[in-house]
Amino acid sequence: MHPRVLLTFVLAGVLALPASLGLTGSAQAADARGGNLFGAIAVDRSDGTFGFSYNFSTRDSAERRALRECRIRSNTDLCRGVVWVRNGCAAVAARRRSDGSISRLAWGIGGSRDQAETRAKRKCQDDGRRCRKLAYTCTDH
Repeated sequence: MHPRVLLTFVLAGVLALPASLGLTGSAQAADARGGNLFGAIAVDRSDGTFGFSYNFSTRDSAERRALRECRIRSNTDLCRGVVWVRNGCAAVAARRRSDGSISRLAWGIGGSRDQAETRAKRKCQDDGRRCRKLAYTCTDH
């Protein structure tokens, strides 16, 4: 096979690889820039509504998406960013009042969903009272 033809096949394969792996949009851009992927969680403390994001190429875009998702689901405009993560998992644990609002909120970060949730719950319960997992997000890296 002629070297130019071989090079064309190799380049075509390399360019098609991200799509064949299911990587599109922000994930492809992040992989091209060294593999950093960001996720975030936003929460409305008045009713416990949350939004999350994952696999964004920048922290800012991940945080904006989480806020947008939270605001879409919430009956108020009180969503606030709680935690962001790069190449890992983040989780939020909460304690609710009888009216459904959040009385205590804590976050955790880890290399796995379980690790992040355990850290969030442990922080939330450091006063000896029970908290529940509210939300989590994990990037693909």
